[in-house]
Amino acid sequence: GFLSAFKPQEIANTAWAFATLGLKNEELMTALAMRTMHKNFLSTLNPQALATLVGAYARLGVKNEALMTALAKRIVQELLLSTFTCSDIAKIARAYATLRIKDEQLMAAVARFAVQERVVSTCKPQDIASLAWGYATLGILDSALMAALAQQTMQNDLRVTFTSQQ
Repeated sequence: GFLSAFKPQEIANTAWAFATLGLKNEELMTALAMRTMHKNFLSTLNPQALATLVGAYARLGVKNEALMTALAKRIVQELLLSTFTCSDIAKIARAYATLRIKDEQLMAAVARFAVQERVVSTCKPQDIASLAWGYATLGILDSALMAALAQQTMQNDLRVTFTSQQ
């Protein structure tokens, strides 16, 4: 069908558009999930498309376990994870927490990447808040990640950029 012509970013953008408008179309979201999980399509998703797609499902409250499991497996691939930004991993942590999907392997890989690759040092206030909130909401204590988030938060130039809304 028509959906088979969609490229990864088009899938992500369509999901995000519906989420942004608050239009929870279960049939569409199921079709997008099925397209995403079809054959080798998943392997073509880049970090931005992955983060956007995960965020869209979370924003709509659509808990598609099969899709989220497949996306988590794709995200933890080391070569792919190494290309994520702090914003990408923050969106992912927040989305999985919003959907209450506690994927230990995903969250451990994200935390390890954030700390070992010094990604935390590139985080903006909203990213730090989203990462901390995501791990806390899922009840996952990663001491190294939390220490890195605390240290980054206490950097003089970052403290002044935090606002009460973040």
